Amino acid sequence: MRDRLISIQTGAGRVVTAGEWRLVPLARSISCRLPGSLGGLIWSRPVAVEVTGPDGRAQVLPIRDVTRWVQVMILLGAAVILLAGLSRWAPRSRST
Repeated sequence: MRDRLISIQTGAGRVVTAGEWRLVPLARSISCRLPGSLGGLIWSRPVAVEVTGPDGRAQVLPIRDVTRWVQVMILLGAAVILLAGLSRWAPRSRST
C-alpha cells in the first residue's frame, strides 16, 4: 500500500538449507513515506528464524535484540538524571 504514511510488515527472507535443516529468516520492516514525496524511511530488523528439522516439524526461534534493550535503559537513565538535575536547580519559593 503506497498511500499509507506508516506501514509495518513482517516478511520472510531467502530459505537457507543446511543438511536436512531448513532455515527461514523473518524480518519486520517499518516504513514511513511523506505525502507528496518520492522518498521515505525504511527500518528493517530481524525478529525470528523459522527452523524446520529433518522430521518436518517447524519451530520459530525469536531473536532477542539486547542492544536495543540496553539503548532504551541508557536513554531512561539519562532522562532520570536530567530530571533530577533540573529539579535540583529549579527555583524554590521562599516564604517571608
